[in-house]
Amino acid sequence: MRLPSDIERDTSPLRVSAMKASSRIVVTFLAVMCLAAAPVGTATAQVSTDKMLESLLRPAGWRAEWSGPGGAGVNELVFERRAEQVVIRIRLITPFEMSCENPVTLGTDRVTFDGCRDPAVTLVFDATNAQFPFQGQSPRGYVWKLTAN
Repeated sequence: MRLPSDIERDTSPLRVSAMKASSRIVVTFLAVMCLAAAPVGTATAQVSTDKMLESLLRPAGWRAEWSGPGGAGVNELVFERRAEQVVIRIRLITPFEMSCENPVTLGTDRVTFDGCRDPAVTLVFDATNAQFPFQGQSPRGYVWKLTAN
């Protein structure tokens, strides 16, 4: 019968390998627990989201220039906060007149909404771009650029 003192002194390759594996598992577990407990990047993400939302909700709205496989046009956009939701009012100016209103999904640095004729438009916010702070595209291949009204 092996005593605990014999096991501690056991330096067989199998025992050493098992101890290394156990150590790696413990270290990995501790690392994951530390990362899960720490709010990494939360403050930075909140600041950029707040700045994006402040910019997005400008009362004068936005002029959207878009182009894609089916042509090009110009929209007037106004984003509004209604209770706990942000909605977009869209007025298509060219190539013809049309209006619609849809809910907006907010991300850390992007907004997604359905246009009047173009679904799932995603615009990324770039605070350093004074001319077009919101730019993006839709799955249908239309490129959108917003400039302040």
